[in-house]
This record gives sequence, structure tokens and C-alpha cells, in this order.
Amino acid sequence: MLLFVILKPKIVSIMETQATWHSGEGGPADQLTDRLIDRLTDQQIDQYVGARLRLRRKLLGHSQKYLGQAIGLTFQQIQKYERGKSRIPASRLWALGRVMRVPVSYFFDGLTENAPFPEEPLAASELKLCRTLRRLPRRQRKTLHNLILAFAETPDPGGTPVAG
Repeated sequence: MLLFVILKPKIVSIMETQATWHSGEGGPADQLTDRLIDRLTDQQIDQYVGARLRLRRKLLGHSQKYLGQAIGLTFQQIQKYERGKSRIPASRLWALGRVMRVPVSYFFDGLTENAPFPEEPLAASELKLCRTLRRLPRRQRKTLHNLILAFAETPDPGGTPVAG
């Protein structure tokens, strides 16, 4: 049986705690504190998941109201989720994933201790481009994708022709 200890604001298993205590390095409190400091806070994770929710909603072109109605919530609750002000229960995360056609893991993709937040929000023009690309046939999307990758590799994206 696995027991848990609640330490502000983290939950650590007794097994982890005992392993830390019996490692022979320093005192148990010091080691446990060092391990907890390296972890993300609950609020950071909630904000990250909310940002991923907002990104996917915008990529699909859905409003907060539409998304809320699809899973039986108000748009205000969706706003709270997107800002990380309210934690999303697992059952709601599952429902959101189904409505948005992504696995639950999508909301956590890219979450690391080194980079807990998405790089930057997409501009309206970037969102429009993504939606437009989704309407193209698969073969054309792949061709455009390869073209964009080729442009991204050019040394001078300012418009100067590259020899070669």
C-alpha cells in the first residue's frame, strides 16, 4: 500500500520520502525540500494546461461559449480554465479532448520543468493560416509544410536571395 504525505503544495509518496531519508546524504528534510523546489507548482501546471486548451480552441475556431456548451459549462468557466484560475478535473479534461479531437496528453505536451509556459501566443494571422491549411488536401498541406521548412532553413529570412 502506498501512502501519501501532503507538503505545501505538493503530495509526495511515503516511498519517495523513505528512499530520501535512507540515502545517507544530509537530513531528510533538506533532501525532501531540495527535490520539491525543482518541481513545477500546481498553479504553473494549471496555467500551462489552460494555455494549451486556449491554443487548441483558437486553432479550431471555437468560441469559449461553444466549447462550454459542448461540455455543459458556462463560457466563464472555460475562461477560468484557460487562465489557470480553476483546475480542470480529469473527467472534464477527457470531455474537452473529445470535443477538440485530441488525446488528454495533448494538454501536457511540451510541459517540462525548464520551460513551463508556451513560447508566445499565436497572432490572429497565424491562426487564420492554420485554419486555412487544414482545409487543403493532405498532399498540398505536405508540400506547403516542406516549402515552409525550406524557407525556415535559409540564412537570411529578410528577402535577400540565397545562392545555391
